[in-house]
Amino acid sequence: MVGFYIVRHGQTLLNSLDRAQGWPDSPLTDAGKQTAIDLGHKLKGILRLIYDGGVFSLEPDL
Repeated sequence: MVGFYIVRHGQTLLNSLDRAQGWPDSPLTDAGKQTAIDLGHKLKGILRLIYDGGVFSLEPDL
């Protein structure tokens, strides 16, 4: 059986300013970074494969 988890990004700088965000990259806020870290801990050991949409990499932010 195959299961899917769909996850959105954490809070970005433009989100925190109530600005509409489309294609441009916007860095994660501290709250967004913490959300990503917390989710990573919750999903550790559950997921075997992660697909990244590829708009920009989170690695530099974390």
